[in-house]
Amino acid sequence: MTFPYGGEPSFTKISRILYEDMGALEKAGMNGNVSCQLQRIFLPTPLPTYVMAERLFGSNRSFEEIETECLGAAFGEQSGKITEFLHKAEKFYLAACMRGETAAGRADVVEKYEQLLESARAGLSFTDENKTVDRSLKNLEYFIEMQRLFAAALKRKASGENNDEEKRALFRFLDERELSVQPYEDTLFRKEGLKSWI
Repeated sequence: MTFPYGGEPSFTKISRILYEDMGALEKAGMNGNVSCQLQRIFLPTPLPTYVMAERLFGSNRSFEEIETECLGAAFGEQSGKITEFLHKAEKFYLAACMRGETAAGRADVVEKYEQLLESARAGLSFTDENKTVDRSLKNLEYFIEMQRLFAAALKRKASGENNDEEKRALFRFLDERELSVQPYEDTLFRKEGLKSWI
């Protein structure tokens, strides 16, 4: 991963990298992979782990086919809208100013990300009769709120303003919900990644 865990949270790019890397193992003369990654990185989706497993078991399906299957199972009827949201979130984190390649425009990019988060929050339903889909939607709802609080702190920092209040709100949110998301992510690890940005 080329930047902290708090960044590129949609996991779309890292999933694509895993797709290519796992597919290239045979060319490198290897027949498996020992991964030291955390196993509880399922927020907002299990896509990286799913892609890795598919490729390690020899799947030659395209990344897009694997992504569609995984996110379809996780999010049901809303998977198309959620996939689009995740791809847009990826673009935010890959913007040159967010990666530190340019200084200009960071506050504007963060503001656009806030609009994306608000649009997703307003345009999605976060409940479903299917227990798996319902759990995935609850995790996504948590993720969107976390990202909203993160973006508020990041925008203040990008504008050269003190962001202590926004950081406290973000970390209070994470601390208060740690046990509810504990099966899906390591909150301490998430917090360390977010701190590196704000």
